[in-house]
Amino acid sequence: MNRGPYWFSTEPRPGTLEGKLKLLGDLAGAPSERAVPLLLELMCDQSWHVRERAVEALVKRGDQVIEPVKALLAEGLWYTRACAADALGQLADVAGLEALAVRLSDENPSVRKSVSRALAAIAARHGAKTVKDALERAGVSPDLGRLGRLGAAELDLARALIETPPRRDSTRRSGGD
Repeated sequence: MNRGPYWFSTEPRPGTLEGKLKLLGDLAGAPSERAVPLLLELMCDQSWHVRERAVEALVKRGDQVIEPVKALLAEGLWYTRACAADALGQLADVAGLEALAVRLSDENPSVRKSVSRALAAIAARHGAKTVKDALERAGVSPDLGRLGRLGAAELDLARALIETPPRRDSTRRSGGD
């Protein structure tokens, strides 16, 4: 079957939930240079289900998506920023640390919660010192009292920073498979 350069699904209509889910399935095996921009766009969708599926597909591509996901963390709507933080947390790569640290004081509580979970995931993989250093570079004090004023999720993160040694399997993810 000759699919041509733009073989992504056209039926059902891409504007419907069913169409978006079909597109996500098509993008799973597509080359990165064409799929990643579309997955990033789907990560901005109004549907949580579509966004979560887009995050799953992006995370499978590994560290090659860190930079574009960081850009969404900096500029997207609150739900896009939360998804971007979730993606960076699932990747648990230190390359996302400073972008996450800056968003720890985001105006939206859902974003702060996602950022806190992401930072805790990175602390679990790479150790608390790595995350503490990134927080300090971003001007965020890893002090329990300061983070506790932001919310309960941040207080849990602060506790994790005090108590979490690095895991032994702290190897970087590679992209692609």
